Amino acid sequence: MSKKSTSLILCGCTLFACFSPSEALVAAAADAQPAITVVGLGEVSAKPDMARVTIGVVTQAASASDSLRQNSAAVEKVFATLKEFRIADEDIQTSNFSIGPEYHYGRSGEPPRLTGYRVTNEVRVAVRRIADLGKLLDEVVAAGSNQVNQVGFDIDEAASLRDAARRLAIADARRKANLYAQEAGVQIGQVLSVEELSGPVAMPQIAYAMAEEARAVPIAPGRQLITQELRVRFAIEGEQ
Repeated sequence: MSKKSTSLILCGCTLFACFSPSEALVAAAADAQPAITVVGLGEVSAKPDMARVTIGVVTQAASASDSLRQNSAAVEKVFATLKEFRIADEDIQTSNFSIGPEYHYGRSGEPPRLTGYRVTNEVRVAVRRIADLGKLLDEVVAAGSNQVNQVGFDIDEAASLRDAARRLAIADARRKANLYAQEAGVQIGQVLSVEELSGPVAMPQIAYAMAEEARAVPIAPGRQLITQELRVRFAIEGEQ
């Protein structure tokens, strides 16, 4: 490597320091090909087409058997309601089931007193007709559910949207690399490496407050933002 080209690359390092280490790096090593590394960001938004919600029944009774009997009866009604909304069996999954004693703790020094038993049965449900969600929540509460939480929205077929975000991330990385290369007086060449840093689908959640009686539940799914970050390393091929 000539002294002149080495000087240009080191100049690029100084230029990069004025930006951010996470944005770009211009480096030259005697035993490695000079390169520019940047982080590209791609974002795609879309309207959710499905929802996921945890529905549960919690019962308390003097004996474990009575609490379990009451709980099972209520859960069966909840399952029947889900069937009325044509929720498939594979979209209903038990997420939590427990039976445990309940104690009353009196004053300091007094032993705890057994007051009964609590049974909790929760299922995670995928609602693929998102327009049904508000009415479904009404109906499961009427059927006996007294626990509804973790309502989140998702996109059923998000793979193509993630790929679109990846393409945008590559384009963003190339734009940044060209900018830094131009300012450093060099030219970028082929891509040496690509690393995915992140790519989750953000899932905004809402809380559903239980009411004394079932009523219309307003649901606002909004839009989902799919993001993808890529670390891309471009070769430096020469001076401009």
